Order: sequence, then structure tokens, then C-alpha cells
Amino acid sequence: MRLVAGDPLTVDAVISEVNAVARTHLHIDRARPEQPLAVPTYAGLPLGSSHTVADVRIDPENTDWDALAAAPGPLILQATASHLAESARSLIDHQLAESTPCVVTAHGTTCQQRSVETTLQGLTDPAVLGATDPACSANGRDSQAGPLIVTIGKTVTSRAKLNWWESRALYGWTVLVPRTKDQAGEMSERLTSYGALLGDGRAAAQPRADGAPGQGLVDGRFQWIVFTSTNAVRAVWEKFGEFGLDARAFSGVKIACVGESTADRVRAFGISPELVPSGEQSSLGLLDDFPPYDSVFDPVNRVLLPRADIATETLAEGLRERGWEIEDVTAYRTVRAAPPPATTREMIKTGGFDAVCFTSSSTVRNLVGIAGKPHARSIIACIGPKTAEKAEFGLLYMIGPDTAVMAMSMRWPSMPGCALRVRCPRRARRAAGASGPPSSGERACLYTDTPTELAFCVRSRLRMSMSSYPRQRPRRLRSTVAMRRLVAQTSLEPRHLVLPMFVADGIDEPRPITSMPGVVQHTRDSLRRAAAAAVAAGVGGLMLFGVPRDQDKDGVGSAGIDPDGILNVALRDLAKDLGEATVLMADTCLDEFTDHGHCGVLDDRGRVDNDATVARYVELAVAQAESGAHVVGPSGMMDGQVAAIRDGLDAAGYIDVVILAYAAKFASAFYGPFREAVSSSLSGDRRTYQQEPGNAAEALREIELDLDEGADM
Repeated sequence: MRLVAGDPLTVDAVISEVNAVARTHLHIDRARPEQPLAVPTYAGLPLGSSHTVADVRIDPENTDWDALAAAPGPLILQATASHLAESARSLIDHQLAESTPCVVTAHGTTCQQRSVETTLQGLTDPAVLGATDPACSANGRDSQAGPLIVTIGKTVTSRAKLNWWESRALYGWTVLVPRTKDQAGEMSERLTSYGALLGDGRAAAQPRADGAPGQGLVDGRFQWIVFTSTNAVRAVWEKFGEFGLDARAFSGVKIACVGESTADRVRAFGISPELVPSGEQSSLGLLDDFPPYDSVFDPVNRVLLPRADIATETLAEGLRERGWEIEDVTAYRTVRAAPPPATTREMIKTGGFDAVCFTSSSTVRNLVGIAGKPHARSIIACIGPKTAEKAEFGLLYMIGPDTAVMAMSMRWPSMPGCALRVRCPRRARRAAGASGPPSSGERACLYTDTPTELAFCVRSRLRMSMSSYPRQRPRRLRSTVAMRRLVAQTSLEPRHLVLPMFVADGIDEPRPITSMPGVVQHTRDSLRRAAAAAVAAGVGGLMLFGVPRDQDKDGVGSAGIDPDGILNVALRDLAKDLGEATVLMADTCLDEFTDHGHCGVLDDRGRVDNDATVARYVELAVAQAESGAHVVGPSGMMDGQVAAIRDGLDAAGYIDVVILAYAAKFASAFYGPFREAVSSSLSGDRRTYQQEPGNAAEALREIELDLDEGADM
């Protein structure tokens, strides 16, 4: 700790020390200075010993702008929105550079403080004014009705490392902590210390029940007393006070506490509990460590369990299983408080609260009952597993610290792992229009027993994702055309396209395909011209479909295997004309060559014979490879077709010919135009070999099979 007279960032020696500390891993904090120049300090702006202050609100016309522009150190102006642009122009007119860095701060030294970095020229931009309080600007109000502090000079460059106030983990967050009046202290103070604005969150009142015990402890009727909450401790001690008793009444009675916060409340009354869970700070954790009843060593087998009227039976049943007799008394009753103000209820329902921190399962029930369910945009933090289990209210639990880890973190906040990330900051979420819950990968699964640790966890889990501006800016890679071109991962260019082309035998001129406007069945000559034009345009590949004359079709597609068939002749034409300038592909199927229009050979019962068809496909593929095809495309959806074709091509010496697998081809009327294009004479359908449209998993399996069989594309 360093004690400084006055504002610490107005002393050069102290500024040197602060800069030295900033270069380490240590966190910088400052006690609140009571000085007129506190605002620059809260904005992280070291003024040093030499600085100039001017109030331009009083008489701007008679202000000595020449002297202010020539001031050697930082210049601090007290202004309002109406004076800001005029003051900037006056300084520029008096030879202060337009590029001089500036910081405009509104609501200085408060939890609503907001600072915007700009330049002297930027002070004339209305957008800078709105940025100091976007919430007010969005509501159409004058966001600069109060005073503004403008800090001008090179000191602004130090703000990135000395900005301690607005860089706090929860700064700018509005947090609701549903609680009783007695629970408002420690957690609220801790959240506030991290910059959070607390909403009116009283959700339950907890009057003491008349059954709080007293005399039974004095009479020695109990071996143990088990406290499950700080409220139970408070209720018992209040009852003791009514009886005129103090801590001596616990002589001979062992005390167990469900967690450290409860144990701390007991210690505050001068008593050290004998048992606190060593692991999970919960009823289950306490049961893991609680000793079973032993008639030799335990003179009394009774356990006093003072707790709330709505407590669960987990602990009581577990103690009974260990041989103890339980006296379960209602130490206090939880009742719903009056509904919060209308503005609070509206913020709960519309996502006005960035986080809601539940400290018990009863606060979950009470808040939902009196004010409604928090909006999905609000982060839900829970003090422990029982609180988090209130999923029946439809809340998405997101944060809850682990007791063992966070207990150490409270003592050594610089330990690795204390700063954990959770979903994106409030402003980023709202700017993106986020309204739904985060993905399951962003949910937390840790718990704690103490409000202090929960407050710390909310802070530490959000710390890395909170800053004055986003730390990650993907838009940098979209800033210019050249940048976008450089980092493009996927693009669509002509070289990525394959042009289907249909060539028919026995025609003298191209024949239009009526169901495909602009597409034709080519003659050999028109095919050669169109193919050359497509390659010149940059098209990456040509897929050829042959259409034989009707009299050349038969039941086994012989015209497709015939070296003088139209498809094989056309392949040789294009291979001669284009060579390696393009990728020649051939449709390896039988439907255009068969008189029945099916993609395979039929058996005696008129069904497509899979194995006979696959053998025919091998002959087709080899004939197409011999004619110059670089790629063969078996499209008939026969089982084992890829493996058989691969073996056939390799055996014929065409190991470099690529197989394009039609891995998932669904039976569909959308193939109608293609059937017209190849003059298919199909009657019936192809459902026995093409896939059912609704079977996506089956399609994935077919794809895997084709890849395993050797498909290249």
C-alpha cells in the first residue's frame, strides 16, 4: 500500500511507481480520492505535477484559448455537451493539433462513468457525445445533461494500462441478487467492488419460527447440532438471547456446519464448529464426513437440526441412516416478500439485468413467484447444486464456483485458473441482438457454499471476456477488398463448375430440351464448339451424357460399351480438341442406353440385377477410359459398384482415372428433366436402387461405403 497526499496521479514520483507495478502481474487499485481532479484519475489518466485546468462553462468567449493551447502538460476542461465542439474548434484555431489525443468522461467517479477516447478533431463529432452514454442516447434523452471532463494531451496514451476503474470485471453490469434483507451485505459489497450496479432484489422475508430450540441444548438432550445456513444460526442465537443464554449453552454439544459461510457465522459467536465438509460444501458433502452413531463413544444419539420450513429431507434421512435420532425443528420460515417495483419487474422479464445471482433454492422460487422468470439473456449464477437444480422453473444455470478452488482463489487471486471465461460481454451480446441462451458448451458446472465466493466467481469468470472494447475483432479480416481476398477460405469461380453436356446420335442440328430451357442435345460438331467455348470461359470440367438412336438401345446397354457408340466417339473428339485443358467426365450408367430405361440389367422377373449391372458398369468405365475420359461417374447406386470399377480400371491399366461417386442419390421426380435430356424410356420408378429421401442416416452410410471402396470424388 502506498499513501499519497491528494490525488495520487498528480505526483510524478507516484506515477513512476504505478507504471512499474503495471509492468508486473499485480493488480492496481486506488482509494477514492476526494479531489476536484479525481475524474482523470478514475479514467486512468496520469496528470503529473504540471497540468492545466479550465472551466469553459463559465465564459467561453473570454477564455484565454491561446494560453490553453500552449499549456505544457495535460489540459483538463470542465464542459458540457453544448461547449464541447466549440471548445475543440477554438483550440484547433489556436494551433493545437487536430490529432491531439483526448478522453471525454461523463458521470465521473461513479459506477456509471464512461470514457471515450478520441482526438481533438473528434470532439466535434456528435457520435463521440453519444458514445459516453449510449443508453441515454438510445432513449432520446440528452446524455450530456451533466458535466463532462475532457482530458487532452499525451497522457491519454497511458490509459490502456492504467484504466483501473472502468476495466473492472463487472463494470457496467446490472446485477440482481434476490435475497432477504439480512443477506444484503457481503455479497452485494463484493459485487459492487467489481463494478456491478445492484438492482432491488429483495425476494423473501425470513421471520423466525417460534419453535427455535433453546432449553433442549441446556438440558443436554443433543450430541450434535447441525446448521445448514446462516439464517438458522441467526435464528438460534436470537432465541438464545430471549432465554438469556450465550455460547456457554453449547458446552458439551458438537457443532457441524454445511459450509464455510455457515461456519464463519458460528465462529462470530465465539464457537468453533467440530465438523465442516472437507469436500463439496452441501448436505451431501456433510454426510460424507459425518460419523455414524457409536453407542460406546456417543452418550446421546440425538441430533438437533434447526432449519427452514421448506428445507429438503436429504440431510435428515442421511443422518438417520447413520443411526442418529433427528429432532428436526423449524428455526425460521421463508415467506415471499412484496413484489419489487414495476421497473425492476420489467428489467427481470426483458433482460435488463445482465446477471441474476441466486443464493438459495428458496430465492429462485420466490423471485419467479413475485416477479417472473428472468429473461434468457441474463446470466444465471447459483450458489450451489441445490440452487442450480431449480430447472423446473426453466432457468438456464450458467455460473457457480467450485468451493475448494475458489476458497484458495480468495487468498491467492493470481493463481492460474482463477480467471475463467464465460459467454460474451453484455454490450457485445446486445449489439449482436442475442436473445436466446448460450450453447451447452458455455454453461458452468461448479458450485460454492458462500455468497462471497459466488461473487468472486462471477467476477473472475467474466473478467477475461470483459473490457472497454472487444478483445477479439474478427472484422479486422474483412476491412478491405484486398484483405477479404487474401483470407478467403471458400470462393466460387468458373473453375469450380462442371458443365453437363448431352450429345445425341443421328441428328443434324442441336435439339432443344423442352424441360431445360437453353439446354440442347448436341450434334458432334456443335458439342465440339460448345465445349471449346466453355473451356475458354474457365469452366473446370465437362460431364458427357450420350444419347443413342432408339434402334441402338437394348436390354443390356450395348451402345454404351461400343467403341463407336455416340458417347465414346464424343469423348475421343473432345480429348483430341482439348487435351489436358479441361477435365473430361463421363456418365457411367445404363439408363440412356437401355430400351427399358432402368440404370441396370433386368432379371427374369423384371427387377434390376445388382451384380450383373455392376459387371456391365466395369465394361462401361473401361470403354470410357479408353476413349479419353479423365473421370468416370457411376450414378446407378448399385451395391459395390465403386470397388468393382476400381478393380476393373486398375486391371486395364487406367490407374489414374478418377471415380466420381454418386454416393447419395435419392429417388425423385426432380430427375425428370434429365431423363428427357438422355431420352430415357423409363416406365415405373427407381426406388429399389435409389435412396428414400427421408433416410439421411442411410445416405451417410452409403457415402462411407463409397469412400471405403476407393471413390476419389
